[in-house]
Amino acid sequence: MVGERHVTEQERKAFAERTARVISMAANQFNQGLRAYYFGMATLSWFINPWFFMLVSADTGVRITQGEKRMSIPFWCIFISALLIFIAKAPVAKAMAKEGDGHYDNHHPRAQQGRLTGFGARALAAHLNSFEAFPLFAVGVLMAHVTNNHGVLVDVLAVTFVVARVLYLFFYWADLHWQRSVVWVVGLLCSLLLMLTPAL
Repeated sequence: MVGERHVTEQERKAFAERTARVISMAANQFNQGLRAYYFGMATLSWFINPWFFMLVSADTGVRITQGEKRMSIPFWCIFISALLIFIAKAPVAKAMAKEGDGHYDNHHPRAQQGRLTGFGARALAAHLNSFEAFPLFAVGVLMAHVTNNHGVLVDVLAVTFVVARVLYLFFYWADLHWQRSVVWVVGLLCSLLLMLTPAL
């Protein structure tokens, strides 16, 4: 009976479009399920150490992205943000050497850091804040990635975060306190909005 029914060209096109949408949705959900499984396995590393968890999660994200034959802008931003943590260490090391009359106390670096004042103290605070800001941003990018939220919004938020963090370091070093607070808020909002992209 179905085979004998006359189907117009318009109905055939509509049926093909609906079928394509269903297949696309099925493939998309399957892909998200695989990603959730991979990141779920990475989450187990949290029981070992939080930093190990971030490392494994970032590695999982990079491997998934490599499987797609491209490195996305948000993942590049995670990489740059991780580098900023160690770049921010350079002025701290310089200030420590100056505090120790040209000697960096590698035996008791934390004690030497505690004696820093002025620029050295600000550089240390900027360095530590880079550690604090990174996990929230990385989690936001991974949440957007796992839920398959890509596009201009995610890219802009990720790039804006990196720019805000670079400015944050310079403003902290230069003792521009209110400018530093403004870009800190901008970076925080970017991280939170990235975490909310699945709901947007």
